[in-house]
Amino acid sequence: MNKILIIFKYIAYLNIPLMLGAFYFVYAPFFDGELSGTVENMPKALLLMGFALSFTSLRDVKKIDKMGRYVIERPVLLKVMLYTVIILSVVVLLYGAYLLIFTTNDSQLGIGLMSFGVGFVALAKSLVDQAKDLTDLYE
Repeated sequence: MNKILIIFKYIAYLNIPLMLGAFYFVYAPFFDGELSGTVENMPKALLLMGFALSFTSLRDVKKIDKMGRYVIERPVLLKVMLYTVIILSVVVLLYGAYLLIFTTNDSQLGIGLMSFGVGFVALAKSLVDQAKDLTDLYE
């Protein structure tokens, strides 16, 4: 079982190149001088960011940094953060589904937004797992 957890730990590091690829698609048009390319590259950037957030959720939830500990040890702040992430993910998923289903021009953006929303759902699940392992507030 520990070998599988180690494999997931190393797979979680795939979030770094994926996030760098997303930043490339966001900032490349600025360096080319054509700002109209930003809108064309946004679905690719959102898709890569969604995958990066999903891979981030595979990390070891028992290891937590100072900022995460600060948020998790304060139940009110944790609830605000969780509700914010959940509401944001639902709004992004619904808007992405709307763009995918009901529009013809923005279907690629809908796919990117849905991937980004799924990444936020995975991030919320990871946050809940960390809070459950760190505190006794959620039993």
